[in-house]
Amino acid sequence: MRVLDLLMLFGDLPKNDIIQFENPLGGDNYNLADFETTETPEEELQLILRLKQGGHPLHLWELRLLIQKRIYYQHYVFVELDKHPYPIFGYRQDGQTILLG
Repeated sequence: MRVLDLLMLFGDLPKNDIIQFENPLGGDNYNLADFETTETPEEELQLILRLKQGGHPLHLWELRLLIQKRIYYQHYVFVELDKHPYPIFGYRQDGQTILLG
């Protein structure tokens, strides 16, 4: 999923909802820490979200503020899980929490 697609999906969601990455193995969800951009040898632009355990979770408006820049729109969104990029395909809502997956 590209950054632009993700931002469009977030369009109708409450801006103060918490956003986390859903642990694919079950257990506690991960908070988002920061991100980096890379370009693969195949020239695929990537925006890789880094995760952290615990700490203050980001709100949706904070994530939008970080990634809502035109230069990132065509980047594909990944999270760094166990030192490997894991692609983001969408999200689900659990109360006031948005879980990326």
